Amino acid sequence: MPRSNYANDSELSNLPAGSRNHDLFGIITCGALAFIFSSIAHEAIGHGGAALLTGARILRISSVYFDAIDAPPIVDAGGPLMNLLLSGLLLVWCHYRRPTSPQGRLLVVALAALNLFWGFGYFFFSALTGRGDWAFLFKHSEFPWIWRCALLLVGFCGYRRSITVVGKIMTPFAQDSRAWGRFLFRPSILLYLSAGATCCFAALFYRGPVGRALHESVIESFGAFLGLCFVTPRVPAPDAPETTLNVPRDRRWIAVTIAMVALYVAVLGRGYFGGAG
Repeated sequence: MPRSNYANDSELSNLPAGSRNHDLFGIITCGALAFIFSSIAHEAIGHGGAALLTGARILRISSVYFDAIDAPPIVDAGGPLMNLLLSGLLLVWCHYRRPTSPQGRLLVVALAALNLFWGFGYFFFSALTGRGDWAFLFKHSEFPWIWRCALLLVGFCGYRRSITVVGKIMTPFAQDSRAWGRFLFRPSILLYLSAGATCCFAALFYRGPVGRALHESVIESFGAFLGLCFVTPRVPAPDAPETTLNVPRDRRWIAVTIAMVALYVAVLGRGYFGGAG
């Protein structure tokens, strides 16, 4: 356990380099939990909630699939729209609330990041592949290329801006003003890998074709969350010291993460298949 969870830059400069490193499992737990909550927001609340509100019959819902009968376009759009809505609320929270704990703050930051990248990433995916949550915009259009170009433009601008925003809210975890990029790269990559690994692990238990589900999981996670690999912190003004957060190891967080992963795999990982009758 570190001497303190909070330290300013002058205090950190007096600590040995090793004591300024985040704990590996502390970051992994935040990445795994952030993906689980983001997936629930996308699949269950976004798609599933829209289906229930519009009277559509849910045929299949899992960590990577959602299908419904007589579903209006809002059901398709509900997933990414919920991701963007949730990320917006979390960004407001980050702006107005002081951190209560390093891991709690990192979980909120990771949630905002994954939902931003997932939400804007789907514009790219639908435009390039012709399928996915925004495909309804051009499937029956006389000028599908206009919609595809619009989706690409929105996706590019939104995703690019998201990288900047995520770098800003992750700045307190960089921990060393003399090596910003290096010290933020490690937590960003760990969040990226743990979120993607959780998604792919859940797909291994899918009750349908596992290979296809695993392929979709790789695109959904490692593809959509790629922006985490390129975030850089917002460098503060020389005379404005920033609060620096060091993520410790907490057995309670590890236990909660294991329980949540098991529950997620048992429910959304395996998938729900409704009757067709």
